[in-house]
Amino acid sequence: MVFYVMPSQTPIQIHSSSDSKTSYVVIFDAGSCVHVFCFDHNLNLLPIGKDLELFLQTKPGLSSYASNPRSAALSLSDLLHKAEATIPKDLRPFTPVRVGATTGLRALG
Repeated sequence: MVFYVMPSQTPIQIHSSSDSKTSYVVIFDAGSCVHVFCFDHNLNLLPIGKDLELFLQTKPGLSSYASNPRSAALSLSDLLHKAEATIPKDLRPFTPVRVGATTGLRALG
């Protein structure tokens, strides 16, 4: 079982297209990584390739871009494109994407 805890006003809702039996969710750890999970209609995790998640990481993390927000956004672009490529095209509009702050990012002024 996977629990996803993050302060938010809106809970994550997992949707799928009407003809699909799977759903996806993308979670960014704003430090430098992205997780993509796939679920069946009972919310059981399904493999993505050989693993139960797609996990990608980049360095440096967002806290390294405190004075340059544009570079911060660009640093996550590659991760977002790779996550998107994992998800079938017809399910992308139904796939929630969330960003969570790491300790380093929360420590910024």
